[in-house]
Amino acid sequence: MIAFEPNPYNRHILGLNLQLNKATNVQVEEAALSDREEIRPFFLHRAADGTGSLNPVHYGFKYDQTVQVKVKKLDDFEFARIDVLKIDAEGNELAILKGATRTIERSGPILAIEVHRARSSIGALCGCETCNYLMSHDYKTRLVGEYTTTPVHWVLATPANPKRQIQDN
Repeated sequence: MIAFEPNPYNRHILGLNLQLNKATNVQVEEAALSDREEIRPFFLHRAADGTGSLNPVHYGFKYDQTVQVKVKKLDDFEFARIDVLKIDAEGNELAILKGATRTIERSGPILAIEVHRARSSIGALCGCETCNYLMSHDYKTRLVGEYTTTPVHWVLATPANPKRQIQDN
């Protein structure tokens, strides 16, 4: 299992949890994911250590700190196989998918995505850019949970034509 965590505070807490639970099968990458490799400012808030975004105006939140973070494309890691990909990236989910196109086409993973800045969703239908992108890449999407007062929802996406079944290792 590989976790990408650009937020220094979250990375520290994740490390403590991994130690506490003696989880030795998790590799933590000190990076954000996107559709290009670069160094970018990552916006933080002192009063809410766990929050952060590559977007300085995420929901109008007033960030008061920045750190420079490495930003990478998932495709550049050239993983042999990915079974499940969970994305919670505070508005950067579509860019992550675009930077993972080859990986997703090759592996056909199940995708669990927290989608930010969604325009609308009604029942099982969603008209957001991320869901439209997934459907145009032969994925079936299903909203999980209820739409909230903020434009956020969780999407479970599965390949429309699965290449293989996930196997227990």
